[in-house]
Amino acid sequence: AGRVAFSNQQSYIAAISARFVQLQHGDIDKRVEVKPYVLDDQLCDECAGARCGGKFAP
Repeated sequence: AGRVAFSNQQSYIAAISARFVQLQHGDIDKRVEVKPYVLDDQLCDECAGARCGGKFAP
């Protein structure tokens, strides 16, 4: 899980509409799903917090 801050509303809408974005950093190339969470206390959809010791994603 991770958190992304967008520089403008247009970028946010484009990412949410596409649902997936491609992230590249050095030799790493990863396709990740983007979900619009409004609340900070949102548990992971996959493990419901089981793999993070009950802590929420920052």
